[in-house]
Amino acid sequence: MPANSMINSTFQKIGVFGRTQRGNRMLRILLADDDPVFLSRMEHLLMQYAAQRQLNIQIGAYTRDDMSGFILQPYDIAFLDIDFGNRRGAGIDLARRLRQKRNDAIIIFVTSYVEYAPEGYELRAFRYLLKTDVDAKLEAYFSQAVEHFTTKREVVSIQNNGEIINLAVDDILYLESEKHTVHVYMLCGNFDQYSCYSSLQSFEEKPQPLGFLRIQKSYLVNMRHIKKLQCNEVVIENGLKLPVSEKNYREIKRAYLLWKGAQTWNT
Repeated sequence: MPANSMINSTFQKIGVFGRTQRGNRMLRILLADDDPVFLSRMEHLLMQYAAQRQLNIQIGAYTRDDMSGFILQPYDIAFLDIDFGNRRGAGIDLARRLRQKRNDAIIIFVTSYVEYAPEGYELRAFRYLLKTDVDAKLEAYFSQAVEHFTTKREVVSIQNNGEIINLAVDDILYLESEKHTVHVYMLCGNFDQYSCYSSLQSFEEKPQPLGFLRIQKSYLVNMRHIKKLQCNEVVIENGLKLPVSEKNYREIKRAYLLWKGAQTWNT
């Protein structure tokens, strides 16, 4: 099988009615600041703005003391104090980690200083928000971030138990075929699952790639969430392991490396 044919390119059937750039899925927001009072204020304002716009958001708010055992999730939008942590510029390091976890995350640095601007732009910082400007600019920056994020997101529509549901492609971990049913496993929540009457072949018939890789006859994996690819298994988010076809491993690996290289050039 040619390498590029292993890269899944669409959601055509599986109860799939189409593909759009916008969805109403939950937005995951990260707040990191050493000042708990300021952090609480930011969280309150964002919840207020979200309620006004009927946005579904989930906020993870952390101070330095909360970081013990902290596991960074693939947040969609992050407001990071540049001096978060026990040393200057630690927020920059946190932003780098987030970029590795989710390359398209929207990062807004919240700071009392601007001297780290060059490093921030290297990390494709969306905005710099001075703490003295929070009341005046937070709402506008948040709205711009949401608009920017949602308009560029690939979303697919599937029919699940008679209901049409929009799923963000980035949030799909993998798909498993079982007889005439495809199970879609999601990154959000407790690995939520949706089931549709179809086959994996229907995911491989469109011309524009969405970044899914056939690793075995029963599995398609979202390459965005691959942590390790080995000859007999692939490791994805949360350490979950799925079997890989040893017979086709060379072509599977080549397809994955081609996709990964293309993502590097496009960032």
